Amino acid sequence: MRKKAETRNVPITSLENSVLELYGLDQNAVESLSSTNLGDLVIINVTLKPDYPPCPRCGHEHPNVCNYVDKQ
Repeated sequence: MRKKAETRNVPITSLENSVLELYGLDQNAVESLSSTNLGDLVIINVTLKPDYPPCPRCGHEHPNVCNYVDKQ
């Protein structure tokens, strides 16, 4: 029988740092990182900070649709 899941949100540990290195993620790009230990199974959840690249057409930095007009 498996143990009850234990979830934690703490400063980056060596395990989580290894996960970031494995996937080539910058720690500054990570909003949250948590791990759940289920005995012989470890689940790592990574949430990235939103990063909206500028629109190649208009250069706007926030998500929007170029030349969008509300229809009435």
